[in-house]
Amino acid sequence: MKQTQVQETFLQRLYHSHYLVQDHRVHGICAVPGLALMDMVYRVAALYLDKQPIELRQVLFKQPIVTSEDFDKNIYVTFTPIDSYWKVTITSQKIKDDVIIDQQMEVNMECFMYVMNNRNNSQAFDVQAFMKQSTKQWDMDQMYDLVRKTKIFHDTFMKTEGTVYQWGNQELMELRLSSLAESYLDQFYAHAAFLDGSCLAGASFMVTGMQYNIFQKNTPYIPFMLERFCIYKPLPNKVYTYTEQTKTQEKISSAPDIVSRDITIFNEGGDILAEYNTFTVKRVREPQLIKKLTETRSLHINDIAKTHSIAHAVEQSEMIQTTKTIHQGRESPHLASIQRYLQQEIADVLKIHAESVQTNTGFYELGLDSTQLLGLVKVLENKVKTALYPTLLFEYSTVE
Repeated sequence: MKQTQVQETFLQRLYHSHYLVQDHRVHGICAVPGLALMDMVYRVAALYLDKQPIELRQVLFKQPIVTSEDFDKNIYVTFTPIDSYWKVTITSQKIKDDVIIDQQMEVNMECFMYVMNNRNNSQAFDVQAFMKQSTKQWDMDQMYDLVRKTKIFHDTFMKTEGTVYQWGNQELMELRLSSLAESYLDQFYAHAAFLDGSCLAGASFMVTGMQYNIFQKNTPYIPFMLERFCIYKPLPNKVYTYTEQTKTQEKISSAPDIVSRDITIFNEGGDILAEYNTFTVKRVREPQLIKKLTETRSLHINDIAKTHSIAHAVEQSEMIQTTKTIHQGRESPHLASIQRYLQQEIADVLKIHAESVQTNTGFYELGLDSTQLLGLVKVLENKVKTALYPTLLFEYSTVE
């Protein structure tokens, strides 16, 4: 078996002309669907771990991968051993005609990878019985109509076909690939169109008023995190996604910052193909900010001269030495000053006086964005010396 106790990085070139981004646009910007990165990790992990079964935990989507007419993207998947598991980091860099054109390396996703000791042996789901007893049905195109209201557009390659079935608080989506997408099926472990289409799980509950409709007001929701993700078998050309509506979801009465649900993907015979545990999407407060991701920071001519040409498709590259910047934080002199400590940390990020940070004002209203909130969670982790859930400051949205 292949040695896996060394850090390795794998490279894939994503061209702006690829259907993956051409047929998935967010406010006019070509963007890789966040869940499509799961397929990339599984394909590369098969090389790194010699096809051992894996699951991903604490998946955090940090920044979308975008392309433009001015650049393609080098996408790096790095596996770093930590005891009996691995940290997986996906980073990317702008490139054009084999020349790096931006010195900035963007961090797009992080998670932890574990080898599965026991494969899922759950009892099969009766897909046909569910469809027959369902009380409401919709065409998948109606679900995509909802998404288009938030200026997220899917074209042929990235748009699944099929029918949505609802029975009580349960939903089953039959998803099929377009003929164009199916012609590339053998290039994926789990086709990107299926993974992205599964994000629409639960949309029928919004149509029937069982849940607040997040697909409105020109405000998109994008993948934020996954507590656990596992693909047990490669996905075929037709799959079924299942989810349930919980009482907590039914109580949402206004646009939430985050929404979570569990999703299971079955084949036609009812065998489990993939599982999403606590899949969370977050509201993009300022969707126009995605356009900033298309800006470039030019390299000096000497840096460009040092850049090596990189082969197309997938190949193993040299190890990337990453430097971690750790915020040391400041020691709070008294436990009673927790609020003042938080006010000061927020003030440092916003470059304002701590007295200006109102304790009953939402973090977004104070001027923080989601990246800064994630950074503050890390600061708090260092302070309390324990791991905190990434959604902490999204669920508890004020200092108080």
